[in-house]
Amino acid sequence: MNHNALDLLIHIGYHKTASTWLQQKLFTSASDVFEPFSLTDSGHSTLANYFIYDDEGYVLSPFENNEVRIQKEIENIIRFKPNLYNKIPVISHERLSGNPHASGFDAKKIAFMLRNTFADAHILIVIREQSSFILSNYFQYLSQGGTCSLKRYLNFRYDGKRPFFSPCHVTYLPLISTYYHLYGKDNVTVLPYELFKTKPSVFISTVGKALNADILIDDRLFNQEINKRTFYFAAYYLRSLNNLRKSSSLNNFSSYSNKYTAKASDTFVNMAGAVLPLHLNIKLRRKFRLQVDNWVGNRYAESNKELSKLIGIDLSEYGYC
Repeated sequence: MNHNALDLLIHIGYHKTASTWLQQKLFTSASDVFEPFSLTDSGHSTLANYFIYDDEGYVLSPFENNEVRIQKEIENIIRFKPNLYNKIPVISHERLSGNPHASGFDAKKIAFMLRNTFADAHILIVIREQSSFILSNYFQYLSQGGTCSLKRYLNFRYDGKRPFFSPCHVTYLPLISTYYHLYGKDNVTVLPYELFKTKPSVFISTVGKALNADILIDDRLFNQEINKRTFYFAAYYLRSLNNLRKSSSLNNFSSYSNKYTAKASDTFVNMAGAVLPLHLNIKLRRKFRLQVDNWVGNRYAESNKELSKLIGIDLSEYGYC
């Protein structure tokens, strides 16, 4: 199943690199340039899900490419959006680069599935300086039900059973090299998240240039915050309440969570976060950033140097060690 005629953009993440903003402000049906290859008009592509899950919600077998279900979803989308090809179709889902809380274990398999399905696509990959990524990822872990301290989160070792966070996930070179091999360097655009943060208009125009498209966007959209700010101090020191707030694989599907405990504990944590002094959030984040920096050390130095050469961007200018 190789859709050679489909000239589209596939945005694979990474997580914590403005993916939600891109999905809600740029890769939407309201855009003059893009149209989500999805049954929805914005957000995660519904098609992307079938490169990850089967119809029952289980993760795909390493030996299963889900081709029949992917083809069915493609046909559904084309029927639902008969004018899909009047613009650039885009598949966007950061999970296509793997899940950071599970070491990105299936990222390579997904890459080959995408190539098998869309041989002529253009790939967009957004990366983030590793210490910054890891810290932001940790607070996302807390928001999704995790209860480990930062030290424990960083130092879990794989026990041969369930994947957890691995520093290897943000060694970007292997994944990017794989996409270069599968699609060719000219068909893969790699950009640092830091460019989006400091010069968003340059980031967007670079994406447009890679696609031979003029992307006009209201600069005011860059100031619109998508993800709610985290009350870092409350989120961390009240993390034991996550067993009441949410039942997920990150807390072993806590049996203590239900709609009543979730609402009560959410309210309590949010109220605590709102009344606590702002400097506590700042102080905790600085403390944790130093802890992550020390843990990272020069772990990514050589890989980042090689990556800079490969993608033609001096990542040291953006704070990458």
